[in-house]
Amino acid sequence: GYGGVVAFAAPDGSLDWSVLAMVDGRGEPIPSVFGGSLNLSARDAITQSALIEVEPLTTSSGGVTDLTGYGGSANVVNTYNVNNSATGQTSFNAAGDLVVGTINSVQLVALGAAGAITQSGTITAGSLHTDSVSGTTLTGNNSVNSFSADNSDSGNITFNNAAVPLTIVAINNAAGNVAIDNTGAVVISGALTATGTVDVTAHSPLTVTSTG
Repeated sequence: GYGGVVAFAAPDGSLDWSVLAMVDGRGEPIPSVFGGSLNLSARDAITQSALIEVEPLTTSSGGVTDLTGYGGSANVVNTYNVNNSATGQTSFNAAGDLVVGTINSVQLVALGAAGAITQSGTITAGSLHTDSVSGTTLTGNNSVNSFSADNSDSGNITFNNAAVPLTIVAINNAAGNVAIDNTGAVVISGALTATGTVDVTAHSPLTVTSTG
């Protein structure tokens, strides 16, 4: 079986999961479920044309990382870590709950989960978008320049951050409350809607540029 850490790298180009899921370096099939963690790294893009079922998953790329699922299904990954050193955005969808590990990106990171989104590490990103079914709770040490979020079925959207300023692009919670706390100024540029309460705390000026 496959245990410990399994790593694949494409230092001179892009990486696609379908090729890696077929065969290993010995010419033997690789199971879709690993007993350990999986690290994928590429100089350019990381994409997929087969499902990923591992725990945890770490991606490091210099381009776009597009891991939103395959064949109409999302990836079976509980914990996801991101390191994007260049210009590409990162997109990832999980089939259930998603724990965000460490994220380091200067671009957009878009995370989707068919359950709840929580975190165990630090999130540093140019922009962050979350799309959850059972709530989003990101109350760790985060440094994000702009934030947007959607939640559809149950739970709250809670986000703590430190940025000067934090721009809230848009937030929609069809099932609960919204609570944003930023150490620094907050600029609200889009609509904030919720079935419950909406609380935005800015430890510096709060600017609202949208009346939605």
